[in-house]
Amino acid sequence: MIASTIRKAAAAATIATAMLLTATPAHASLNDQYQCDREGEGFLIVEIQALRHGTAILYDSPAPDADAVRVTLRGRDNAQGFRFAQGETVFEGWGLEGTLEYGGSYYICRMPIPNELVEEEPRTAPGIVLLNDWLWLMAPDVDDDSVLEFGASSAEASAALSPILGTPTVSEALAECPAGPLTFLNFDGLTLHFRDDALGGWSMEYGAQPPVSIRLLGGAQLGDTMDRLPEWMRPMPESTLGDEHYGAGVHALARDNSNRIGSLWAGMACVFR
Repeated sequence: MIASTIRKAAAAATIATAMLLTATPAHASLNDQYQCDREGEGFLIVEIQALRHGTAILYDSPAPDADAVRVTLRGRDNAQGFRFAQGETVFEGWGLEGTLEYGGSYYICRMPIPNELVEEEPRTAPGIVLLNDWLWLMAPDVDDDSVLEFGASSAEASAALSPILGTPTVSEALAECPAGPLTFLNFDGLTLHFRDDALGGWSMEYGAQPPVSIRLLGGAQLGDTMDRLPEWMRPMPESTLGDEHYGAGVHALARDNSNRIGSLWAGMACVFR
């Protein structure tokens, strides 16, 4: 989904300048928002979720509170376009435009302003972006990047990451690990966590020197100051670990008293609180 966000921004020149200047998103969001209109009768919003891979939500404007969400859709968003569906509700299209079939009616959908909260990632070198339950694997000069989702086997993960990070070593969690019995694939700079051979978490520790850039959505990485963390990661005042921030399933912990990111993790992890 994020890879196609970049392509959508690049395609913005094809949309009329007047529309871009006069329309505004329903609310500030990390997600791709589309306004879906039916013959001037008001509009619905569809958001392709940046942190919930393969998910889009349909809701009433202006904001998706619990009462406003009508349908949660599942599907895909890649170089060939996007398509999300649930029952007879279908949202599909490409770039900044799409269509919505909902309640027996058809809507024309547009992203009025390309999402500017996800900066265009460099395409000159490989890299990895870490999210709450998947990893975005970027490759240079490739239109459609690959995704490694939680639930993948250790063999699938190794095949996806070894060309980027090298051959991993394998280790086991301590018996008293709070997350239970885990197996780790230790790559150069990144550790993946498995239970019953299903990917369920990832972690990074200060001092890691991966051969490629590994970062969170928004650019923060190990060694950066904590204020570089994305806005959706908030402090955890009651944390027993120290200066810990959390958001959307992702944890960040400052290194000692340095105010610099020393640990990052998500999902199942061997963390003793």
